[in-house]
Amino acid sequence: MTKTRVKVLMHYLKRKGNTSLNEIVNLFFAPSYETIAKKFIQRIDQHDKYDKVYFEGISEPMFYPKGIKRHSLFLVTVECFNKKNWHYYEIPQTSVSPGDAVIDCGLLKGYSHLRFTGNAKKFI
Repeated sequence: MTKTRVKVLMHYLKRKGNTSLNEIVNLFFAPSYETIAKKFIQRIDQHDKYDKVYFEGISEPMFYPKGIKRHSLFLVTVECFNKKNWHYYEIPQTSVSPGDAVIDCGLLKGYSHLRFTGNAKKFI
């Protein structure tokens, strides 16, 4: 059990809020971000200052700095690829079509560019 999951449980037990017991149980028995992310990562080639991360369905790699914890890579991979994650944003209301301009204001340098360059007319 991770420290984060223990914190969530403690918060739930103290306040309960609007989180159901079913949601808490699902959180505790869900696979880790690493386990889920590895379903979407084809391979990781390690280099001195960065790793090249290859995702399923995307031919170009994303360059991931060595100084950033690997957990962050797994977390963001799950958010970007796992349709069941509440952060997943490639839904019909936010789809990118040919001719669209995409402005990437996020902190994940690399994923959006890799994902949408083929669809968007312009990427900023």
